[in-house]
Amino acid sequence: MRSDRSVARQPRIADPRDERSMIACQMMTRARSLSYVLWSVLAAGCGSDDQVGHLPDAPPIAVPVIELGALPMLATTCGSPAPAAVSLRVTNPGNSNLVITSAIATGGFAVTTTFPLTIAPGAEATIAVRAPLAVVGTDRGGSVKMGTLTLASNAAVSSSYVLDLAATVFGANLAFTDEAGQPVARPFAFSANSGSCPAARPVYLRNTGNAPLTVGAAAASGFAVTGFSGGTIEAGAAVSQTISVVTTSECTRAEDIAYHVTGTVCTGPTVTLPASFALGGGTCVCPTPPPPLT
Repeated sequence: MRSDRSVARQPRIADPRDERSMIACQMMTRARSLSYVLWSVLAAGCGSDDQVGHLPDAPPIAVPVIELGALPMLATTCGSPAPAAVSLRVTNPGNSNLVITSAIATGGFAVTTTFPLTIAPGAEATIAVRAPLAVVGTDRGGSVKMGTLTLASNAAVSSSYVLDLAATVFGANLAFTDEAGQPVARPFAFSANSGSCPAARPVYLRNTGNAPLTVGAAAASGFAVTGFSGGTIEAGAAVSQTISVVTTSECTRAEDIAYHVTGTVCTGPTVTLPASFALGGGTCVCPTPPPPLT
């Protein structure tokens, strides 16, 4: 009995053995230098090996690859002539020579490695990076200097890599603050009506850096400084002093109260607090002398 079931017609697939396909596939067997992408596209149209014969394997891709290790912490010390360099590890896990043609740093950072730098497949090398100088009187201990490092290479994925750089400044800072840690006004001013003396005022010598410092006694002629008379102030610590006006005739005066500082100090060997007083005229004697005996 005849079946009514129809047979689905299969779409006709181009015979890879026709003359033009055979010629193209034969050309592929001879073109060993085709790029991998072009090879894959052409090979897809040549059918299976049992139709046109065995095709040679695609040529290997020459790929240099760049992998960067973690950059060690950079630091720079106030007063140091040359910060120590740290090494950035660079690895080539690819199958072709990686050539780093340049490394450019900004923000005062410096690269001390010579370029171009060639890294063989499976090998690694290092790039030396140095932090900027920390300038006494300008930089502050505990602050961070920022910059970038740009690497140019023949890496397959990206020919340019940009890394952020940061270096911590090491050193002590002597600052003059109130009890809450806020900077005092400059000049540190005193005023009073004629015939009277202004009240003494407290001030705090605070080390806002990340290294200890040693400070000597205050030097001043128109002011008396009592309390802390000199010694070591650890990083983050503060000591208190009291400042009062001293005069036997002057009604106005402005001078710098000077402190000599030693250690790894970013604020310099001499730190000053500008101070002034205005007593309003008349007889200006402070502290007020005791009344005469009767």
